[in-house]
Amino acid sequence: PREISALGVAFVPQERNVFPTLSVRENLEMGGYLEPRRTRERIDSIFGRFPLLAERRRHAARTLSGGQRQILAMAMALMVAPRVLLLDEPSAGLAPTAAERLFETIREINRDGVAIVMVEQNALEALAIAGRGYILVDGRNSRSGPAAALAGDSHVGRIFLGG
Repeated sequence: PREISALGVAFVPQERNVFPTLSVRENLEMGGYLEPRRTRERIDSIFGRFPLLAERRRHAARTLSGGQRQILAMAMALMVAPRVLLLDEPSAGLAPTAAERLFETIREINRDGVAIVMVEQNALEALAIAGRGYILVDGRNSRSGPAAALAGDSHVGRIFLGG
């Protein structure tokens, strides 16, 4: 993990991605474990970016909603200042409004210069925020190209996107 982190890569798994009994702040401290000298500074930055996490800093992660836990998991990954953030199904199990907020957060992280590689079942939403898309069928690349072109392709829409 230290070597991967040093390369600028961070990963947010789909499930079990926070420590439920630890506070929000303690979760962030765990995210910064590999670079403890910058932990306080990065936590302050995270709280500035995500005011809701700042408000809930002393609350156990288990008390957060599903969308809030996903934000916390991404914030933990950001504690190592990655250049590339790998997201596995970030919207899985979220209500539509929570998923919308999550995707806006992903856009913001990307605008700040972090490359995002995301596996996502919500293909239309993923393509709406992606620069490039890959559609996998049985684990193999079926189609790839600019995300807007894939989203607008009637064949792709009919077969893969339900419309």
